[in-house]
Amino acid sequence: MPRSKKSKLRARRQRIRQKRHQSSVEMRSYLELPVREPNGRLQRSSTRSIGMTPEFIQRRKALLGIDPDEDVPLDKLRSQRAGVPLIALADRGLITECQREAGERYGRCVRRYRRLLGLPCGGDGVSIEIEEFDASEVKKIYERYDVARKAITSSYSTPRIGLLALKLIDDLCADDRMIRIASVNIARAGLAALSHVFGVSDAVDQQ
Repeated sequence: MPRSKKSKLRARRQRIRQKRHQSSVEMRSYLELPVREPNGRLQRSSTRSIGMTPEFIQRRKALLGIDPDEDVPLDKLRSQRAGVPLIALADRGLITECQREAGERYGRCVRRYRRLLGLPCGGDGVSIEIEEFDASEVKKIYERYDVARKAITSSYSTPRIGLLALKLIDDLCADDRMIRIASVNIARAGLAALSHVFGVSDAVDQQ
């Protein structure tokens, strides 16, 4: 019995989602960026094979903002934690654990907002999956997104610096892109503001 048009369309959409996800995995693997599952969660390191070639070592050092000539244990470079910029900055003491947690929550918030609009989710420019949300969820996503971004921009003395910080924090938290170490000083105030938005401000250290 031939399949209905509806079932064919559903199967076609599923194939498109799978191809998009595979393209995302391949691109992020090439760039040595953290690979995420279709639901946005980080893929476990045990499911990835990372080759410690000289090229990989240099790319990972660049990702972490480490001097190319600095001697770093290979286990640290191989670690899945080392591939997540927020965690890498916290491990090096450049941001607090509270700011790291706030940044991770903000990243999830931005990715949900992007999925809601069908926008690319991640630094590779590939939309992994479009989710369906009910009306109450849509309202909460919009509100949390707006509150978080206003908190970032209002933490700076001028709108220009606020917008620069917003771009840096989006790169760092939502797209898993390492920013220049010199730019971390700019991003810190915005991350501190996010810690208040997401209710993790009790442990914020003044830097």
